[in-house]
Amino acid sequence: MSLPLKSQLNVVAIGNAIVDIVAFADNSFLDSHKLSKSAMQLCSRKEQDALLSEVIVQSYASGGSAANTMTTLAGLGLRSGFIGTVADDEWGKTFNSSLEDARVVSYVEKIVSKDISSGTCVVLVTPDSERTMNTHLGAAAHITKDALDLEVIRATPYLYIEGYAYDRDNEKATVLHAMNISRSAKNSVALSLSDAACVERHHQDFCQLVKKVDILFANEAEICALFGVNEQVVTEQLLRANKEVCAPLTVVTQSERGCLIMNNSTFVSLPARAPDTLVDLTGAGDQFAAGFLFGLINNYSLEHAGKCGIVLATEVISRLGPRITRPKLEAFSQLFAEEAV
Repeated sequence: MSLPLKSQLNVVAIGNAIVDIVAFADNSFLDSHKLSKSAMQLCSRKEQDALLSEVIVQSYASGGSAANTMTTLAGLGLRSGFIGTVADDEWGKTFNSSLEDARVVSYVEKIVSKDISSGTCVVLVTPDSERTMNTHLGAAAHITKDALDLEVIRATPYLYIEGYAYDRDNEKATVLHAMNISRSAKNSVALSLSDAACVERHHQDFCQLVKKVDILFANEAEICALFGVNEQVVTEQLLRANKEVCAPLTVVTQSERGCLIMNNSTFVSLPARAPDTLVDLTGAGDQFAAGFLFGLINNYSLEHAGKCGIVLATEVISRLGPRITRPKLEAFSQLFAEEAV
């Protein structure tokens, strides 16, 4: 397939190609299945099927953290690309169709093997709108150096990495190779920590990885896992005290308290916006990262970039699922540009 000129992209991401299967569940269901609430746990296809046999599926949607962010950037009018792997099955076709519909340039490698299926995630949404993710990675766990289009990475100003792509030893070399290629081309590398448990599993590796990053996205649980502390509230003082394990530009989302931005020694604190109705927290971090990157790419101030992220995060938690409709995104893009003037 003939792909667009690499230089046309604003940002390209590496992440897990996952199809989300969303269902409602209560806390007792999580307890009975020994699931860690609000976290992501890896599971087998058999374990996933067992969960699905006991819930009513509400929706299917192509997801994966980085793919969600790239889809939103495309909806806002930027040129985004996605690097990942799927299997030659219906879930893989669903994922690729989703990228195509969202106008995200696909650099997805298809793995043909009867023993490998595409990645899926059973997202259990509890009454408090928290989401507990049960992920069978399948083909998504097979990102190798061969899946990387190095010319795309060299030619694209921003490389975005989801932390989940650094959750397996076989993929760490791939991620590091991509980051080194991007940095050698004088591009910016952004990393989302993705999940506190993921950071804890590979703590030393993440501490080293952050040193190669220009922009770091995390929520409070994730950044505290990186720091190795038990604090629940991230403050300017805590960030200063752990600056050696932060990126030059570090952005921490703080749920109902907004976000805290550290740019070297400069801090910006922004309040949250309350949604009209809180439905589902799935994708809030992905949408915040999209809004913030949109602001950076358009040369908005850090304050305005943060506000863009907060607006999108607030929008997505008021609906079921991790993504925002294209008409909404087009309206937000115009609004963000007007407010930046």
